[in-house]
Amino acid sequence: SDDTPRIVESVIGAIDDAVPVTACGGIAAPRDAFACLDAGAATLQLYTGLIYRGPAIVGDLTSALASARGAEAEPGAAPHGPRDVALPAP
Repeated sequence: SDDTPRIVESVIGAIDDAVPVTACGGIAAPRDAFACLDAGAATLQLYTGLIYRGPAIVGDLTSALASARGAEAEPGAAPHGPRDVALPAP
């Protein structure tokens, strides 16, 4: 949902970024994942997107994140947003 990135930002602000925040809810496409990571989420939780799109969503999201990581100029830089995201080996 469009609310998820806003909620992630709000929670991070409230806890002063003291602990990692997991974004969950409304993550059904790479754009949703990127929005949550841009908001500061450390991890993403898939549930409804997995139910409606099936296991293919995992490959779609990891491919998009890996492509974004490959586009970064600095080796080891976060693929999108302020945190690094662990991706499975190809």
